Amino acid sequence: MKRIIKYTVPAGRDGVLLRDILRRELSISATLLRRMKREQDSILKNGHPAYVTAEVSAGDELTLTIEEESVNTRVVPREGALDIVFENEDLLVINKPADLTVHPTSGHYDDSLANILVGMMGENFIFRPVSRLDRGTSGLMAVAKNSYSHTFLASQNLEREYLAVCEGVPGKPCGTIDAPIGRVDGSVLLREVRLDGKAARTHFEVLRVAGGRALVKLKLDTGRTHQIRVHMKSIGCPLVGDFLYGEEIAGMNRFALHSAYLGCNLPFSNERLELNSPLPHELEELLG
Repeated sequence: MKRIIKYTVPAGRDGVLLRDILRRELSISATLLRRMKREQDSILKNGHPAYVTAEVSAGDELTLTIEEESVNTRVVPREGALDIVFENEDLLVINKPADLTVHPTSGHYDDSLANILVGMMGENFIFRPVSRLDRGTSGLMAVAKNSYSHTFLASQNLEREYLAVCEGVPGKPCGTIDAPIGRVDGSVLLREVRLDGKAARTHFEVLRVAGGRALVKLKLDTGRTHQIRVHMKSIGCPLVGDFLYGEEIAGMNRFALHSAYLGCNLPFSNERLELNSPLPHELEELLG
């Protein structure tokens, strides 16, 4: 599988090294660049092979050929279907259901989202999630279809917004929770707010209140493990159904967190992609 990139050097770049154009303008990682340098004719300037130390001029036409790794040996394919809400040559956006693990684990070796996606795309497909969701979280998540797109999307930080239903109502209609998060002593899974933790910042806005619960919109400045769940618990408003940080609800096989918005610039075209996913019905019902 290969991806060909064509790029015209813009004005104001005369004398810049080709290497710097590839790294800074096109966000090609050092690892990928090393691999491309080993492949014959993978880097062309005006139709001719070029060293990365060559200088470029405005109007130069660059043609880059990226060969992908040949076989995915890490994820077992499994039959199944996923709700793919956007797809092009470089990116997939999936509306993930709750109660579906993203990566294979010891308890979900062959029934994760990764297994199903490899089954849909073919066994040579390499699973490269750009954003990840906990098993109990539903909603939008992005998966890159090649190594270049993965690096490009990871470098720009996807814009994401979440919706959550929490027990209780925050003390103010909007605000920021700026509190470091670290692992609970003696646990490999649980996290908590603690002074020696890593910096974490969550912005929240209360959208609706009903029956002692609140629907809250959340945006993250950081991406710590369980960040939303830990931060909402820290202000006395754990997510409904959160068996780790709140109270489990009989018959509810998830907690009330949904990835509702995803925005990014697309690789190559740099066009803006913005997608929305409405709050699932089962979470709407929690608000009466």
